[in-house]
Amino acid sequence: MSTTARYFREETRQAPLWLDDVALEQVEPILPLAHGRARVDDRAVLSAIVHVLRTGVLWRSIPAEYGMRWKTVYNRFVRWAQMGVMDDLLMTLTVEEDGRRVLAVNADMLIAHESGELWAERGFFPSIMASA
Repeated sequence: MSTTARYFREETRQAPLWLDDVALEQVEPILPLAHGRARVDDRAVLSAIVHVLRTGVLWRSIPAEYGMRWKTVYNRFVRWAQMGVMDDLLMTLTVEEDGRRVLAVNADMLIAHESGELWAERGFFPSIMASA
């Protein structure tokens, strides 16, 4: 695949990924507290972020099943990356694959996505990049 081709992936054939209760329990202590308005469902936001980073789909192509605008998910990703929370979340967040728990997003998946690659180049995911 050419370098520019990955920036135009509009859709994915994979079904939306939903994080299970085990994954949410793992990251609950890491999640920042809500300030001001009640925020949208953390499970849906984190599931959408993981879906985007695992599949390489563009943010604006997030499946409607997550029940929120793509900009909401992207803004949360950016805000948590700037706070350093996203690095901790990605190092902790696991999904079940073939009967075992694995990182929901590894360094290869992160740098394969245009946003992840950009933020990693800027030094925002030191822990997950060191695990590569």
